[in-house]
Amino acid sequence: KSYYTNCTNANNNVLTGGVVHPTDTNLHLYRGSADVAVILKPLYEFYQDIRVLGVYFANSGAGSVVSFPASVSNGKSSYKSIGCDWSIAMNSSVHLENILSNEERQRCHTKGAKVPSREYNPLERSWCRDQALNPNKSHISGPYLDAFAEDLWIMTIGRAAYDRITGKFIACTLADVDVLRLTKVVTDVKIGNTSQVTLVKWSDGTVIASSQLGPISTNEAYTVSNPKLGLDVNKFNEVKLLVNSTDELDLEKFTKEATYRNGDKLISHYPIQFSSINIYDSNHYPEFMIIISIDIAEEFSNVEGNHEIKSYREIVVQTLVVGIAGSVVIVIIIFAVSMHVTRPLQRMNNIGGDIINNIGSAHNDDQDNNIHHTKCFSL
Repeated sequence: KSYYTNCTNANNNVLTGGVVHPTDTNLHLYRGSADVAVILKPLYEFYQDIRVLGVYFANSGAGSVVSFPASVSNGKSSYKSIGCDWSIAMNSSVHLENILSNEERQRCHTKGAKVPSREYNPLERSWCRDQALNPNKSHISGPYLDAFAEDLWIMTIGRAAYDRITGKFIACTLADVDVLRLTKVVTDVKIGNTSQVTLVKWSDGTVIASSQLGPISTNEAYTVSNPKLGLDVNKFNEVKLLVNSTDELDLEKFTKEATYRNGDKLISHYPIQFSSINIYDSNHYPEFMIIISIDIAEEFSNVEGNHEIKSYREIVVQTLVVGIAGSVVIVIIIFAVSMHVTRPLQRMNNIGGDIINNIGSAHNDDQDNNIHHTKCFSL
């Protein structure tokens, strides 16, 4: 067993923040992390579909992580940095000030750099960027490849934490869901022998989970243009136009107009929206779309002899009722994680501010001397 060249205990010294990018804030974050762990553990144990929960601190641009459950990287994994130029944007809480200072941005890797996970910085990940730039809402990001495990595709739910007093950006919060879990869910949904269920992002048609495609096996996520899905991309875009920012969504009307025939398949779409379940919000669009396909021959055979069916349109509606009812399982998983978990995660906003403002006053120097220094990641 070997260790990274020239890596010593100094690289893992929480008192200084390490050797690569030492910061004055790392020690204070370490001292206050016990307060965060009190929240993370029960949340993780209660929500079985969560893979990882954590608070990912800016730490003066160097990044710092408190997560549950604890894990050790083998040092071989890596990720592609998006850089930190995005932080030049003005802080929405403190106008006339950037989210990160010039000095803090210098601690980030450059855009496009391949970064070993031992130098992980959450500020270089798109999910954290999106939270920091839009702090007043919960974000569902992905699917994307995990930075610490090879070939692991995940979805991330969370929101940014800003200091209540100074308005400074403190951290991003995270709840990870394994895409394989969602793939199993959609695979288990059955309308008929030929039915397929696909969950996609509303914004760009990225496939999150599909009973037809199975687990993601490439370096890029699938999209609705994948020929194996047998979908009409133009129709997908037309369906999205049925939702606009001026009229409240009529689900019954949408259901009828968002169903079409493509070859020998009956294709139907259904929007999934979370933040506007009961209240219409003109600024909100659905986050996801469920797409259900079934052989027309099978569907007609299912309703053969049913004299109450008067038209092809009624057959379509009946199909959707069955399909969407089964797909509610998917909605429950993502909705429960994004809404119920991020509510207590909002409390971390307050804790994050307290950690910075209180400077770990409850600890003394004797305790600091007993800090356990871990070895560098093994190669």
